Amino acid sequence: MKMSRRIFFSALLLSRRTQTESFEVAVIETFEIAGRTTAVLAHHADASSRDRLADWLRSHPISTVIIRNNKGEEATATVFRVRTCFGRALILLNESLRIQERGILRLLI
Repeated sequence: MKMSRRIFFSALLLSRRTQTESFEVAVIETFEIAGRTTAVLAHHADASSRDRLADWLRSHPISTVIIRNNKGEEATATVFRVRTCFGRALILLNESLRIQERGILRLLI
């Protein structure tokens, strides 16, 4: 099969990773360095998602995700399961993103 360079690069640039699952999480605490949020401690956003998030964290103790704040801004991040706290996640941001404590974030997996 022949494909022109233009079509090949267009497909690379315009393709988006398909998201199969997402979770809303509530921000418990933010951690900042030099005025920039670098990490977030979070847990389930509501009672109905508690078990689902906890199961996902157990099966994916370290995972790369996309984080979306309430303004629709996104950043990539690494999520770690906090083993000593049921259903808690430590989220390390790879890029700067405005996040407030007690806010809601969406994890795009």
